[in-house]
Formats: sequence, C-alpha cells, structure tokens
Amino acid sequence: MIVGAATDLKPKLRYTAGTLAGRASILRRLVPAWAFDKQIRRLNQLDG
Repeated sequence: MIVGAATDLKPKLRYTAGTLAGRASILRRLVPAWAFDKQIRRLNQLDG
C-alpha cells in the first residue's frame, strides 16, 4: 500500500490504512454519530 501510494502516477489526496479503516469510513456516513462513536469506543476498550 505504501509503495503503491508513493509510486502512483496520479496519487490520491488520502489513502485508508487497511480494510477496517475503509469500512469505518463507509459506516461513518451511514449510521448516526452517537452509534458510530459508541462502537469505536467499544472497539478501543474506552469508557463512556
């Protein structure tokens, strides 16, 4: 991924870091903010 981004003839402004990040980006647009934040907190084992 890094080599592809560095050598791309038409590089993107941003690249996602792995499949989970890509899924999170899509999910963020589809679910309410409170639900997304709750899931991220759960995945990262944070209180609240």
